[in-house]
Amino acid sequence: MSNPSQSLVRALEHVERAPASADAWLGLGAAFLAAARPGSAVEALEHAVTLSPARSDVWQHLGLARRQVGQHEQGCRALERAVALAPTDAFAWGNFSAALESCGDAKAAAEAALKAAELDPQSGGWWAAYGNALRADGDISGALAAYDEAERRAPGDVRVAWNRALALLSAHRFTEGFQAYEVRSARPQHRALPQPVWTSGEPPPEGVVVHHEQGFGDTLQWARFLPRLAQRTSRVVVAAPERLHGLLQSVDGVDAVISREQVSTAEGLQAVGCTAHVGLMSLGARLQEDGQALAPAAPVFAVDPQAVAHWRDELHDGRPLVAIAWQGNPAYERDHLRSPPLPAFEPALRVPGVRWISIQKFHGLEQLHEAPASMPIVDLGARLDLQSHAFIDTAAVMSAADLIITGDTSTAHLAGALCRPTWVVLSRPADWRWGHLPHRTPWYPSMRLFRQPSPGDWASVFSSVAASLGDWIGKHSKHAVESP
Repeated sequence: MSNPSQSLVRALEHVERAPASADAWLGLGAAFLAAARPGSAVEALEHAVTLSPARSDVWQHLGLARRQVGQHEQGCRALERAVALAPTDAFAWGNFSAALESCGDAKAAAEAALKAAELDPQSGGWWAAYGNALRADGDISGALAAYDEAERRAPGDVRVAWNRALALLSAHRFTEGFQAYEVRSARPQHRALPQPVWTSGEPPPEGVVVHHEQGFGDTLQWARFLPRLAQRTSRVVVAAPERLHGLLQSVDGVDAVISREQVSTAEGLQAVGCTAHVGLMSLGARLQEDGQALAPAAPVFAVDPQAVAHWRDELHDGRPLVAIAWQGNPAYERDHLRSPPLPAFEPALRVPGVRWISIQKFHGLEQLHEAPASMPIVDLGARLDLQSHAFIDTAAVMSAADLIITGDTSTAHLAGALCRPTWVVLSRPADWRWGHLPHRTPWYPSMRLFRQPSPGDWASVFSSVAASLGDWIGKHSKHAVESP
């Protein structure tokens, strides 16, 4: 152990002195959690549970540790035991609610959070948790009422305002939602923009630097606003990670794409011909988007037609060409819910008359390498986007494909922004940006959504995908025959 914290050293010494003490093992588990070593915490807390199985606090810590190592179901069971042992402990119910939500059971999470709020009615946190669970379950009016209760008890809590914004956007109340979404600048993880910042009114006529803010998928989703901004100012410069430069340079109205460091000073801002900064994800509010012009009328990103022709010539063999991706970034806290395993695609892959290609990169490729020969998938991942720019080759392959089927990843946002026919398979609950309409999203008109009917039920999703694919092949083949 290198450079252990003093609290961890003391906890280890306590265990050495009193190895039969549940308190000692609980203290060690808590110290491991504080030191970001949840695997070691699980081991210590399992000792504590063995020594004192009737203590709710021990089960609570074990549940939290199991969740941190990705053992969500086991974490739920441990926290369920905790509330059974301490049914009047609001914290136990609150922790149980969070665990249930991490397992995808938003309805049960709402019930547990409400129980915590009833036990500790003056705490705004439990009402906020109740609102989050209701939002995940699609009860937006109930969620907004819960956030009202939370704000009455904890006025000015940025977390409540943030989650209210997500609820409004998920309900497609865009005018309110985009304005409310501006609260993200007060969140501790938000990176402040250089000054001056365009905060209201018309954009500065000389030009604006627009900053990438969060993940790549967020930038792909929000890039639709850049051409509209270009209609209202003389110059649009985008500051983004280098991997996104190639794609963003293709957006209509973007004059230049640079690194953030180039405009970190007033001199840098002047050098690129602009007079103010703005976050990309503020453009919905700044442009007063009400949802009427949200959908891109044309592909947001331009794709090299020669590259499209190359992939079409190589890949098309007379059958419809369907590209798939399944795995998101496993570092995302809800990836275990949103990313279907590749074997779940099997009902669709059994549909005859399709040529399947994988555009999956990095995470999840081991599933393809372990797939049986009965899964006839051409793996393109190792050939895509090998240069410094991300998504360029992937966009060309998407443009050559007849259909894209993907989970909730940046792949989905790229396909939607390209206006390609896209089917997105979604967990229950799904991320806020997919809203609650059964099959469609106003963000991407070319997209069809396939939602889990219950948490974890990928089998039903892909049964529906397979049935729809059979119908789609018939229509696609008829169109191909009729086309000149």
